Amino acid sequence: MEGINFTPNARIADHHLLYKAISDQNNGLIVTWVDDRNNIPEIGNPNNGNVDVYAQRINSSGDLLWGIEGIAVAETSNAEDGTQLLMDQNSDMGISWSERSGGYYLIKAKKFDLALGTTKLYPNNGGNFISLSGEIKAMQLTPDNEIIYLWQLGDFFTDIRGQKFDAAGNAVWSDTDPNSPMSGVDMATADNAQNKPQSVSDGKGGMIFAYEDNRQPIADFSDLYAQRVYEDGTLSPVQTPQNV
Repeated sequence: MEGINFTPNARIADHHLLYKAISDQNNGLIVTWVDDRNNIPEIGNPNNGNVDVYAQRINSSGDLLWGIEGIAVAETSNAEDGTQLLMDQNSDMGISWSERSGGYYLIKAKKFDLALGTTKLYPNNGGNFISLSGEIKAMQLTPDNEIIYLWQLGDFFTDIRGQKFDAAGNAVWSDTDPNSPMSGVDMATADNAQNKPQSVSDGKGGMIFAYEDNRQPIADFSDLYAQRVYEDGTLSPVQTPQNV
């Protein structure tokens, strides 16, 4: 019995890592990945150069619709990784990724026209991406076609923050720190580290997410916690970021 011949998403002689895939809602796939085709090794550390983010659309027949090498989502001198993606109600692809810059993580997010494979501008400022500080971990679409982003902030003792954006790229929720625009809303801030959130919609403009929590000082062990976030960015009234 012969096996199935799979179509590669890109045909270039470099490393392809951190794949993510979702349906294109037309019996095909959208695939994102990072690769080092443009890698320039750092001085003194030849194995730690930059990697960039690319995407490909594959139809139901296995044809590559965005060129043999895919389309560039992010090509910079920094290292990009950790992509998250979804399809919105306008059949646009939303994609976010983390970018390491100067020892810190930045979050970037874009929209792509699915038919053309081109970037769509956010009307609020004419820019082609949203920018936040942290390491992106989850994206959640709401019934109102808004997107909630969840990210980790910190190095070893991480907290979880979130923010909702409308279709124009405007932040919807008030930041926990009003003196730090686009810093997000505290979602999980107990002692030690909270990380790896995974989310589902609550069907009412908010979401429910679960995450690993290391508030108990036991080496090599973590617990599983959950939190509900309402449409306006507030948490369940019987829970707080510290005691959920």
